Amino acid sequence: MFTALADPKKPARIGPVLLGPQPVKILTSIMASAISDLIETALDYQKQPADILEWRADFFGAPEINSFIAAALELKQRIEKPVLFTLRTKAEGGLFPEEGNYLELVRCVAQSGLVDAIDLELKRGATKDDAALAHAANTTVVMSYHNFSQTPPIKELVDICLEMDALHADILKIAVMPQKPEDVLALLEATCIVRRCTQKPVISMSMGRWGALSRVAGTLFGSCATFASIDKVSAPGQFSITSAKKLMQELF
Repeated sequence: MFTALADPKKPARIGPVLLGPQPVKILTSIMASAISDLIETALDYQKQPADILEWRADFFGAPEINSFIAAALELKQRIEKPVLFTLRTKAEGGLFPEEGNYLELVRCVAQSGLVDAIDLELKRGATKDDAALAHAANTTVVMSYHNFSQTPPIKELVDICLEMDALHADILKIAVMPQKPEDVLALLEATCIVRRCTQKPVISMSMGRWGALSRVAGTLFGSCATFASIDKVSAPGQFSITSAKKLMQELF
């Protein structure tokens, strides 16, 4: 008899949405260059069947703390769905320059308490102190690792997640690019191992066309959420939100 993985012992909340227990939660990304576009899109997207809105702040025309705080405040006042703030760097597939003041900006937004969660890239020097600053403002920490060129070995993927866990992240996220079919299996196996040896929720995905299956079947291996698109994808291999929901309903 097939035995499913148990729910993580330390589920995490992004606003009112609990990640960890079934069903799988769906996030969709907003890639706007100005506050007006951000709010207009968020108002439209919150009518869609997404559980959480990811604000990709690296698309902002003015990537500075004053513009981020002003936008976060307006989102807080006008949007009902929870918001995950993500300032994705070029090193991990985004637009924010690697030489920019990434940690300073993310810390300020986290401390503001105006967003429900922040994405904190592990490889940008994240520390326990960064998680503590966010937690003091009741901001959930999604610590992340993205590799758009390859899929590291299973042990390395597991070690990356265990490092996130040790730095007091609430949710552990890994997204990698497969170069061969076995890479997709490696990502899924690593996810399963991490879920068995930590108590926290995991979000994992293999990107691109080959990895697309992991976005809808990842729950069988311990992934608690998936990213799906409404107008345009934020990473290769994403399904539309309609397709993702339909496929997951068919599978589970």
